[in-house]
This record gives sequence, C-alpha cells and structure tokens, in this order.
Amino acid sequence: MERTDCVASQLELDLIEAAAKRTSPLVKEKLAAYQSTKSSDDPLSPYRETLYGGHSADGKKIFFDRPDAQCVRCHRIKGIGGDVGPDLTHIGTEKPREYILESIILPNKQIAPGFESVTVSLKNDETYAGVLKSETPDQLVINTPQNGLMTIKKSDIQARAKSLSPMPEGMGQILSKQDIRNLVEYLSDLK
Repeated sequence: MERTDCVASQLELDLIEAAAKRTSPLVKEKLAAYQSTKSSDDPLSPYRETLYGGHSADGKKIFFDRPDAQCVRCHRIKGIGGDVGPDLTHIGTEKPREYILESIILPNKQIAPGFESVTVSLKNDETYAGVLKSETPDQLVINTPQNGLMTIKKSDIQARAKSLSPMPEGMGQILSKQDIRNLVEYLSDLK
C-alpha cells in the first residue's frame, strides 16, 4: 500500500481501516510502509485521512446528540447550543477543513478571537475559569460553563492567568476516526 495519492481522498480512511483488518503479510507490510511516510513532526498526521469522505448527517448527530463529544454544550449552530465557544453556523464558509480538524484534535493551538480563556482567583479564595467576554479598567466579564456570564470586580481578583480552551483535549481518543471524519464533513458543510 503505497501513498494513497492514487486513491480518492474520500476513500483513504476506508482503505486504511480495511487494510488494518487484513491478516496478509503483504498487506500488513504495505500498510506499515504507508504509515511510515506520515510526518512525525505533524500532530495532525494520524488524522489527515479524516479530512474528506464523511457523512454530514452522522456528523450532525455527533455534534448535537453525542454526550461524549459535548459539542453542542459550548458551540451554537443556527441558534441551538451554548455560547462558551464560537458560533459554528458558517464555519464551512469561514475556515478550511484542516482548520476544523485541527480545532477538534488540538483545541489549544489556535483559539478563536474573543474566546480566550482565563482563570481568576479571588481574594475570598473562590476560583473561576471561563471565556473572557469583555474587560474594562474595573471589571471582567467571563462566561463559565458552570455559572454562565459572571461580572467580576478587578479589585476582588487576587490572581489572573490565561487558561486552556474549555474544549477538551483528546477528542482523537474519544471519537473514532470515522466519527471525526463525519464531524469534519458536517462542519465543512455549514455555509
């Protein structure tokens, strides 16, 4: 199994998964040779075959219905969902598939403007983490998954730090490659 340049990108994942199920030493050897061509410097390399060929309807179910993915908890599409993360109603027009894949697999690599996360520790020993929605010289407004929008006086803050995206790392372990491919397809179709 050489590089799959001769295989339509929509079929690449299917071909790789089918080859992985075979017991033939020749197929195993070709699959290993193919896998060795993937760049170890590219963290998306193991997932590039998920860029094309998914089923949009299945991706929509993952987005809205799968509790292990929890997409709809933080993201909104056409008015449905949370507002902790960016509205994805037109993501397919605004961003290429690779950006969508990277956002799923590596959510902290590029955080969308306006969705930077912050952790604040207050003088009363309470700590809150959320998306920084606005800031004035006197206060911060953050959107926390637990409490929603919160206005915090800067005079009450003991410490403040940038924090990671609330989107969980490790979606590549939570979702199968077929699931990721379907989710990428669905999000890419949003125009």
